[in-house]
Amino acid sequence: MYCTEGDVDLITCSANREIAEGIELLRNRFYVSRDDLKFSSRLSKHGLLFPRVNEQDHAVIKSVSKQKYDVAICLRRFIRQNSLVIMRKVKAKDKHCAWQFPTNISRELAIKASRGWRHYDGPVSIFSELSYYAEFAESIFGEHLDTRPRLQFCKQSKLDRQSGMVALGLSGNSTNWSDDYWFELVGFLSDAGCAIKLLGGPDVTALAERIEKQNPAVMNLVGQLNWKMTAAELQDCVAYIGNDTGLSHFASLVVKKCLIIMGGGTFRRFFPWPDSTNQNLVYHGLECFDCNWQCKFDSRRCLALVTPRSVYQSYNKMMTDNQVREIDLNPMDIAYPLSWRRRPGSAQALISGRIIN
Repeated sequence: MYCTEGDVDLITCSANREIAEGIELLRNRFYVSRDDLKFSSRLSKHGLLFPRVNEQDHAVIKSVSKQKYDVAICLRRFIRQNSLVIMRKVKAKDKHCAWQFPTNISRELAIKASRGWRHYDGPVSIFSELSYYAEFAESIFGEHLDTRPRLQFCKQSKLDRQSGMVALGLSGNSTNWSDDYWFELVGFLSDAGCAIKLLGGPDVTALAERIEKQNPAVMNLVGQLNWKMTAAELQDCVAYIGNDTGLSHFASLVVKKCLIIMGGGTFRRFFPWPDSTNQNLVYHGLECFDCNWQCKFDSRRCLALVTPRSVYQSYNKMMTDNQVREIDLNPMDIAYPLSWRRRPGSAQALISGRIIN
C-alpha cells in the first residue's frame, strides 16, 4: 500500500495543533481533547462502553465519522481512553492498533473496546517508542519506513562550535527538574561565559522571570514564542539543555548538541531517538526506573540525584567529545525491570554505570 498526498488524515490532541500543521502531505487534521474524551465511568463498571464527549469533541468526531477509510491506525503503545473512543467512531475497512499497556482504562475494557481490530503485539524488548511504531507500521505496509522525526518548517543548524548561545528548555510537568537546580545550572553556565536563552511555555513563566531577575544577561523568551519562532531562536544555539519533554524533542530537530536530563519515569521510551547523533542523556540509574512516574518516594529521587554540577560537567563533556551519548551518574551497575514488568516474562534491562569525576 502506498499513500500519496491527499490520502491521509490525522487525528491528534488540540495541544499538538501547531506541530500537526507542520506535517506534510496530510489531507485533513482533526483536533480533539486528550483527557475529556472518555467512556462513561458509571456504565464501564458494568462492562458497557458508551463515550462521554463534550460539545467540541462531539462536533469533531461527527465530522470524522462521515469519512470512509480503507485503513485506520492507532499509534499508541500505552493507550488512553480517548484513542479507543475515537477509533470506535472511525469508519474503516481495516483497523489496526498496537497497544500493550492501557493507562487510564482497564486491560479488560481495552480488549473489549478494540475487539475486531488487527492487534499488533510487538516485542517487549523494544524500548524506544519510535522503534516500536516503526515495526508496527512496517507490519501493515510491508516495507521499511523512514521514521526519523522531521518537520517542514525547521532543519538542523549547521553551527559546530564549542562555545556560544546555550538554550535551556524549562518546560515540563511530571518530568521537570527543580527550580533551585535550574538557578544553579544558570550560575555555572554564566560563570563559564555562556550566553543563555530561556525557552518554555506559559507554565514556567514565573521561574523564568526569577532567573532573569537574578541573571539580567539571560535572554528570557518563555511563554512568548510559537513553534516556528522557537525554531528560529534555536538556530543560533550551539547547545540545548532540557528535560524529558516535548520542547526537548523539538530542539533535537534543530540544535546539533542536545543534553537531556532524564528521570526514571519513562526511561528510554522517548529518548534517545533511534540512530540519533545529537541527543545526549544524563541520568542517575535506580532500580525503580520506568515507574511511569508513579514514584514510591516522597519526591522524585531519580531527578534530585541529577545535580546541576553533574549536568554542567556533562554539558562540558558533550561539547568536547563527539562520541558521548549517555552518562549514568550512578557508579554501580543496576538491573531494573521495565514498565512492562506487569506482563508475564517481562524483560530486564541493565544500566551500565558511568560516573563523572
